[in-house]
Amino acid sequence: MKLRHRPISQVPSIEQIKDAAVKQFGQEIASIILETFRNIYDDLNKLQPQIVDSLPTAQQEIRGTLYIKRGIDTGADTLFICVNTGSAGYGFKQISFV
Repeated sequence: MKLRHRPISQVPSIEQIKDAAVKQFGQEIASIILETFRNIYDDLNKLQPQIVDSLPTAQQEIRGTLYIKRGIDTGADTLFICVNTGSAGYGFKQISFV
């Protein structure tokens, strides 16, 4: 998945700031922005289904992840999402298109 974003190398250098308080504030803001970008990137990658031959073990760490299970021989591919099934723990639900 290609994302359109401004490369981090183009962000103005915080090192040019002379005032210590402003410099610290700038570093904190830069850190928050970078962490937010990483979280958004991770979330967007979860939206892109992974193509697999068999589903992995359902668990909290992959909750919300989409998987396309390849069809065997000439069978159709199937789309699944890992969800919290309540008292049964985590499992996969097939997503069907009608």
